[in-house]
Amino acid sequence: MRQVRGRLTVLSGMSGEFRPYLLLASVVLIAGCDTAGPDSPGPPGPIALPPLEVAAPLPPAATDAPMGALDASLFGAVPGQDGRAAIQAALDAAGPGGIVTVPPATLPYLLSAISPNPFRSDGQYALRIPGGVTLHVAAGATLELAAGQQTDAAGPVDLIIFDGDDVTVTGGGAIRGNTAGQAGWSSGYHQVDAGCLIRSWRPGRRAAISDLYLSDAFSNPVNLESDGPVRLARLRTSSVGEGAQVIGASGVVVEDIEHDDLANVSEGDGLEVSVVDGFTIRRIRVTGGTSGGGGSGIDVFGSRNGSVTDVEVTGWAWGIDVHDYPSPSDTFVTDNVTIRRARFRAIAATAIVSGADQRGHVRYADIDAEGDDVGVQVFGPAGLPPLLIDSLRITGFAAGVLLYGSRDLRINRGWTRRADPLDGVLVENRSGDDAPRLQLRDFSATEAMRYGLRVEAPGLVLRIEGGDFSGNGAGPYFGLPESATVIGVTPPP
Repeated sequence: MRQVRGRLTVLSGMSGEFRPYLLLASVVLIAGCDTAGPDSPGPPGPIALPPLEVAAPLPPAATDAPMGALDASLFGAVPGQDGRAAIQAALDAAGPGGIVTVPPATLPYLLSAISPNPFRSDGQYALRIPGGVTLHVAAGATLELAAGQQTDAAGPVDLIIFDGDDVTVTGGGAIRGNTAGQAGWSSGYHQVDAGCLIRSWRPGRRAAISDLYLSDAFSNPVNLESDGPVRLARLRTSSVGEGAQVIGASGVVVEDIEHDDLANVSEGDGLEVSVVDGFTIRRIRVTGGTSGGGGSGIDVFGSRNGSVTDVEVTGWAWGIDVHDYPSPSDTFVTDNVTIRRARFRAIAATAIVSGADQRGHVRYADIDAEGDDVGVQVFGPAGLPPLLIDSLRITGFAAGVLLYGSRDLRINRGWTRRADPLDGVLVENRSGDDAPRLQLRDFSATEAMRYGLRVEAPGLVLRIEGGDFSGNGAGPYFGLPESATVIGVTPPP
């Protein structure tokens, strides 16, 4: 898991019923819309960027106990009272393949904490699910940490824990951390270690967390450290120290997640996969509050062989960060990753960042971003694989695209517009001997405060085929190297 960084400065000079939501990506296919415009150079045209829509709320999961399930109320769980011992007794009695249901109720089922947490030396927990058991929190039921359980002296509380295989938590209900009730806790919100709602340790294979509203926790709503496979689906998470996270697993599916930080408490990312192999992330919406979140909307950290598709990040510091685990070992290189159909709005720092800690192959396609600082920032030494972007639309930001160091950036189709106060595309020279490579094909940079394309690195290897660089405040180009190959652009250099 990465440490949260400060904002980039390189350019500066719910009350009611809680129900999970299903996010659906509506793809509109229009003939010819997958290009940046007509074949001949000209003003930028539309790019195929399908809208993300939030559908009507999912119908609640069945409130009747599943066939053969053990009803926690028959073990003594009473709404409005401490039900920890009763629910734990039901879980222990269920056996492999068994199901325990928490029935709907007007008041929450309170959970006290016990210690020690068997998987960490400095914490507590409430419920431990044995391997092979399903906990079914029915729609209309809420599990909530009782007041006064998490204190500085006793340590953080992971509400539900497990390490066995084939554990499922589902049902359509809610799980809450009741942070306001933990007056004895002064350490605030953090990533992972300040108390998660659902947390697993290895092996934890074939875990499934779905159809829940998870909110109000000092750390993550879900943090699964697992050998895999694991699946997170149809979750709505909010007001937590960091969004859902999966660590170390092989075979990860994360889909139909809506996460928000409207309470402005997040210290981490909206969603993270860390050191995983083989992942599918799709139909994700991350929404920040006025503070802009604490990290990236989506964080792909030291993970390989995966895809991120149909995502929307609004009001976060960074849009998406794809980077390696900080280790010299190739074990943790992020590689063979595709990000497709992503929309970023109101991004405070950078929508897409690719730095020296991205040593593997990453490809972006169908990207639409608006924000304040940098749309796409690429930097690092020579020898790293090229960063490939197909169909890019950048609006606003101080600079649309920023390239420095000796990285290789290739953009096919799209535009950057209204960069303010800098340039549509800016290639900087920061070390004195930078030798970056930049290829632009059918890419336009217009309406910038300064230049459409500004080159400050004399060692740049540049190739441009098609595009429009007119209509910028200071002119179309600045500092183009004599060795540049420029074909079919408006205006000619």
